[in-house]
Amino acid sequence: MMSAVSLYDLMPAWPKWRVRMFSHILVGDGCWGWAGHHSHDGYARYSFGPKDLDVPVVGRDVYVHVYLYELFVGKVPDGMELDHRCKNRGCTNFEHLEPVIHIENLDRRDLLCKRGHLMSETRLEMKGRSCCGVCYRAMLDRQREQRVARGLKRPWRKPKSSMACKASESGKRGQNG
Repeated sequence: MMSAVSLYDLMPAWPKWRVRMFSHILVGDGCWGWAGHHSHDGYARYSFGPKDLDVPVVGRDVYVHVYLYELFVGKVPDGMELDHRCKNRGCTNFEHLEPVIHIENLDRRDLLCKRGHLMSETRLEMKGRSCCGVCYRAMLDRQREQRVARGLKRPWRKPKSSMACKASESGKRGQNG
């Protein structure tokens, strides 16, 4: 459970911009939450505004977990990136971060989907992104049920690519009959 105590309460001698940034961190027993903006992929972000003088990157957004890691632990080694060992992208606790190479970070990612399905067995790659096959099929079933409930004539349409998948599986792509 997260408490309302923020890190800036512990360190009052910081500049105003850092106090403002740290006022968004919700310190808890495990993961530290972020009450500010999150990026589209779930990472905590902070924007330095025009009033923020004496900051290293005026007019830019920073990933809060990277900033805290570099502030309290040290610079991320070249060629490495930070992996959330807790698998919570919104976590800002620098103790939950570990520098790893990119391929290792990719191997560790998405071991489980948001609903607990094992991604290594059900992962689907669609439009350059991966998603859980079990959750995707459940979403299609829900959409089909909604179309039936609304009385639509075709409650489900096969995707255009389904014929190409069947042809490539049987090895008869491009052959008639």
